[in-house]
Amino acid sequence: MFKDYRVLAIIPARGGSKGLPEKNLRKIGGRTLVEWALFTAQGCPFLDRIIVSSDSKSIINKVNKHGLFAPFVRPSELARDETPSLPVFQHALNWAETEDHCRYDYIVVLEPPCPFRLAEHIKKGLEIGISSKATSVMSLVEVSDCHPVRIKRLLPDNSIKPFCMEEP
Repeated sequence: MFKDYRVLAIIPARGGSKGLPEKNLRKIGGRTLVEWALFTAQGCPFLDRIIVSSDSKSIINKVNKHGLFAPFVRPSELARDETPSLPVFQHALNWAETEDHCRYDYIVVLEPPCPFRLAEHIKKGLEIGISSKATSVMSLVEVSDCHPVRIKRLLPDNSIKPFCMEEP
């Protein structure tokens, strides 16, 4: 619980990656990227449940060595290259709410390719979201060399918008 709100953490870890095969099982500092996300989530006592959503038996086996964090195999139609994130999150949320017989107030999404995130970053994001009544909160980092399509601009009202609308 976080200030009387139920919080679900979802770690989306698809098995297939075209750019870097088995990306989520790559190691940094002795841990896989998916383990870094899991261990950071485990360091957050205010997360009521942590779910790893994956279609990969290797990822599921890896995270379930630390507890039952991947309780289902993500359906193949939610594991394609072109699958948007939202249906993946909705699937995990629906599963958790049915299994836990409760409604979650907030969802925290922890993408595995962000191994330097800390528990206090997650806590701060929840505090910002709750206090401002925001519908979503996204963490950003200042970049010096990144593809313009992936860069966002922080506006004075703390909303974000794309730096470029389409590829140059």
